[in-house]
Amino acid sequence: MDSAYENPLHRLDHVSWQRDPLYSTDMKDTLVEVNQLLNSTSADDHKRAYSLLEQAQDTAMAEPQRLRMLHAMGRAAMSIKTNSAADSALYRAIEIALPYASVSPLSDHVAIEAAIACVELAHLHAKTQHWQGHYTDATESLLLVLELLRELPPEARIGMVQSLELQVHKSLADYTFMLGRYNHSMAHLVQAETLLTTSADPIYEKACILWTKALLHQWRGEADHALWLAQEASDIFARLEPQAGVSRDASAQARVDVLVVECACDAAAYFQEGKAFRAYRSIARDYLQEALRLTNEADNLPARGLAALAQTRFKRLTTPIGIARGHKDRVARIDLVIHAAEEAKDLAWMNTAYTEMGREYEAYGDVPSAKRWYSAARDLLDGSEMPALSVWANRGLHRLSPESAG
Repeated sequence: MDSAYENPLHRLDHVSWQRDPLYSTDMKDTLVEVNQLLNSTSADDHKRAYSLLEQAQDTAMAEPQRLRMLHAMGRAAMSIKTNSAADSALYRAIEIALPYASVSPLSDHVAIEAAIACVELAHLHAKTQHWQGHYTDATESLLLVLELLRELPPEARIGMVQSLELQVHKSLADYTFMLGRYNHSMAHLVQAETLLTTSADPIYEKACILWTKALLHQWRGEADHALWLAQEASDIFARLEPQAGVSRDASAQARVDVLVVECACDAAAYFQEGKAFRAYRSIARDYLQEALRLTNEADNLPARGLAALAQTRFKRLTTPIGIARGHKDRVARIDLVIHAAEEAKDLAWMNTAYTEMGREYEAYGDVPSAKRWYSAARDLLDGSEMPALSVWANRGLHRLSPESAG
């Protein structure tokens, strides 16, 4: 492995840059200080780093310095949740680096370094787009990453580049799912599975892939297949041991347990009574208990809210004497989740809560109220890049339409 191909954005100064008439010794010192601040765990240090870069960004500097200044500004803005500023800085950095990576095939040392820089920048850019719900732009950034990764020579595919292709396919599966491009999402999951051997945490990554596959099958109405995949993912998460130097999503098991509950409720709804109904109800109960336990322990309000919604759905499914029993209590519980989601301004969470309220009123037989909540869930995402999340509300409206009844 050639260490010269390590991430070039980490090189904060170079003797060759000093020949540039715009070279700035002040920017050299600023970049060193800023990167020290960004390596800190203090939010105040990150704010200080961003402030220093804001003050320095309009001064003259060599182009390699400007590239690294924008990279650092993007990282600082991301760390303090200033997503639009991060988006702008990273995009400008890509515009500087990309022309140098346009040599095909990538054989020149400068072109290879520029390509690695673009990979890092586009990957960060995709994250900022994801956080803003801009899944089309996030997808485009990651497709650029894939294109560059595939052109890199083997000796350059080291360090942070080595397992990045797996992460890119996983993220692309998530983004294309949100955009309603389900076949594309599945194709990216299949590609990700072929790359599991490149991961430092392949079992965890396998569970994440199974989780997304379960979502896809649930969206297609294949409750049994989705349930099996979600259970397998949950069981893997439950067996995972802590791994030194590897960070994981602490709420992942809780959220996949909620998916198991949803899939089991979907399957049970086909039967309404009998042995199969009781079997699915038993599965839902067991995984719901675990989801509630995990979310009570975790500091993740959306995960806790989704578990509460799953609990409400389970209670409605298992109401012993008519659906009217407990209706007011269930409405009150869902209403609490709606208020929390609205306060957090989390559109995906709000959509799920609105949809669950629609389901509650539909089961109760109050069609006008059910349609109102389904419409609110659908309209909430109007103009957004999350059409997949409107599927359940749209299906509810279809069920309650006069044409469907006829």
